[in-house]
Amino acid sequence: MYRRRRRRVRVDRIFKALIALGFVFALAFGALYYLSNYHFIPKQLIVDNQSSKLKDLSPKNASVLYYDSSFKKYDIDYEGMFKTLKEHPGSEGRNMRLGQYEVKDINENYKEIKYKLSVNNEVVNTYSFVIDKNTDSVLKEDIFGENIYKYVSGYIRSTLKQQHSDDDYYFSKDFYLKTDYESIQIDGYRFADDKVYIQNNEFNMEIPVDLNVYGSDLNIDLGYTSNVLVKQYPRFVDPNRKILCLTFDDGPHDTFTNELLRELERYDGSATFYMVGRRANNEKGHKVIFDVLNAGSEVGNHSYTHASLVKLSGDALEKEVYQFSRDVEQLTNGEYKVKTYRVPYGAFSPALKEYMEYPIIQWNVDPEDWKARDIEVVKQRILEGAKDGGIIVLHDIHPETKQAVLDLIPTLIDEGYQLASVVSAADARGIPLEAHKVYYGLK
Repeated sequence: MYRRRRRRVRVDRIFKALIALGFVFALAFGALYYLSNYHFIPKQLIVDNQSSKLKDLSPKNASVLYYDSSFKKYDIDYEGMFKTLKEHPGSEGRNMRLGQYEVKDINENYKEIKYKLSVNNEVVNTYSFVIDKNTDSVLKEDIFGENIYKYVSGYIRSTLKQQHSDDDYYFSKDFYLKTDYESIQIDGYRFADDKVYIQNNEFNMEIPVDLNVYGSDLNIDLGYTSNVLVKQYPRFVDPNRKILCLTFDDGPHDTFTNELLRELERYDGSATFYMVGRRANNEKGHKVIFDVLNAGSEVGNHSYTHASLVKLSGDALEKEVYQFSRDVEQLTNGEYKVKTYRVPYGAFSPALKEYMEYPIIQWNVDPEDWKARDIEVVKQRILEGAKDGGIIVLHDIHPETKQAVLDLIPTLIDEGYQLASVVSAADARGIPLEAHKVYYGLK
């Protein structure tokens, strides 16, 4: 009897041991299966939605990759990134990951951390941050200046307009306002080969920005310097859509010109500003010249003193025709050369045409804004005269003209016009602008 009991106890123990061993094998198999499905990455922890402090933001039963404690010390909006993942199509599955990261030295003072957010093993967003090595903290201020935002905006617009040239949306007010440089979002970036590659998640683009040109437009010192003065941005003009050239004589004006430039930029437009050299030959005038060029518009020559050229000869004529162009070229260190000329009062002779080494740009729409000096009258005349390939003559020194044009720019966009400078319109249409020739339109 005693032996039978001992035998029965041994059998029970063996049975329990086998059960325990099976349980261990099951756990091990489950762990291997779990890790194989979630591609465990060193320096990261897998945290399910039951234990994550972000569980209220995650889909039911989702698993995420979360940062280890050494990276949680940085004041970064992880929850905001997590919300981005949660809202992405397909995030309901179990393969939602927050935070595959890369660390890279920029220079002795800064390093870059780049986070990748993925759904079902596909990276859907990237976010980058610059870390100050001296304080070991994230730089909270925007490291990119206005000119870089303008470049990013221009790159996105020109790329999408070329890719979707048959889609009216990409030439509409809604698209322009969404991609204006004050609205555009920078979601990530990486530094490589003297460039910063800027990520925009909304349009799924990575925009290369040359730091040899835009290095001085960074808000932190990464050791880049740039002597480039004229920074014109990508802009696409579709030759198969309506084009209208707004031209402004007799400036510059130290405030009106810039108001017009800002509204043109907002709607991906440019214009030609025919300036009088004497009026531009001062500190304020020089600033406006750079503002025009760096907004992607054109500076044209409108003589030096606004004298009637047909009455001049010799040195006096030479100065009126060429002095302002020389001044602009010198001011920009040779980066910009004036390409077109508008004669004062529209007056020229066959002899003058042969003398001038410029294409002479006249107009085919004249609202006579200088005479009317009435906002509504000027607006009505512009709308009545506007046509494809039209060149409209205006004067940005008058407040009524300035306001009329500001009011009309969105309307002209609604009517399907692209607003372009004379040179960019001619380039788009393949029309050569030749010296000694007169142009009244560009169709």
